[in-house]
Amino acid sequence: MSLRAVRPQRRERVIQAEILRLLHAHGVVAFGMNRERAGYRRASHIGVKGLPDIMGWVPVWAIARTQATNVAGACPLFIEVKRPGGKLRPAQETFLAMARKDGCVAFKAESPADVAHELGWT
Repeated sequence: MSLRAVRPQRRERVIQAEILRLLHAHGVVAFGMNRERAGYRRASHIGVKGLPDIMGWVPVWAIARTQATNVAGACPLFIEVKRPGGKLRPAQETFLAMARKDGCVAFKAESPADVAHELGWT
């Protein structure tokens, strides 16, 4: 038996909280969905299968790739949070693909750095 210390993986809810702090700091309105309820082992599920962990909207000016600084409007935002190396379930892949097809900002993130990269902040 090995006595080597194993570093536990960070929980998705911790990563999600970090991502929400980053989004709010950049003026993005976002909120967590499917969050764990106090006293329950399973998450509470609202909506349809594949609904991402974070939903909201990002002002057009906050998306660096648009090159717009004085444009009004916002894009719907959907982020599925996974632990590093975590895989999307088929329903999650389908939801994100449909959202992207319809013009939403939708992606999987394993860290705040992934979000910053996707939104062009890095």
